[in-house]
Amino acid sequence: DETAALSDPIGERFEVMLGLLVHRALQWLAQLQASAQASFAMETLDSAALTERLQRWLSSLKAPADQYDTLVEQAAMQINNTLQDESGRWILYPHEGAQNEWPLSGVVNHQLTNAVLDRSFVHNNERWVIDYKTGSPKHGEDVEVFIKLETVRYRQQLKRYKILLSALQPLTVRTALYFTALSRLEEIQID
Repeated sequence: DETAALSDPIGERFEVMLGLLVHRALQWLAQLQASAQASFAMETLDSAALTERLQRWLSSLKAPADQYDTLVEQAAMQINNTLQDESGRWILYPHEGAQNEWPLSGVVNHQLTNAVLDRSFVHNNERWVIDYKTGSPKHGEDVEVFIKLETVRYRQQLKRYKILLSALQPLTVRTALYFTALSRLEEIQID
């Protein structure tokens, strides 16, 4: 929302930095899970090691120094929420055909479209597309109302992803949002 960005540019930058940090951490965890190093239980990831890695990534993102502690705290909380959640662990599991931050290009509605999919994999012969969301309801906002609004907001984006993937392989494509702050997977039905 451009109006919100104009009225709260600091908050908007914070949300962008938080999103980038959480996305990077989830990509790292999924790759770690798929590698030979995956002998750890994700639910028991060492918090000091995670904090150190988050701080390192944050410095490469050139985040304002006065926001470091809050960004690291919020990102670590969302990562831990994801790792404690059965759906979160399922998303990060080393599925067949798994991709993280997967760049795709193709034609959607007669227009060249570029996209980067947060997480995609094949499960039970269906291609899943997961779009991570780090936002959460504002103080006093109902969680279900927030989820519904976010679903409406991102439906067209997920539809583009589904069209791009359907052109690549003959699998059913399922789309979902995963809310890291809420530990919630919300499948979005796309026609």
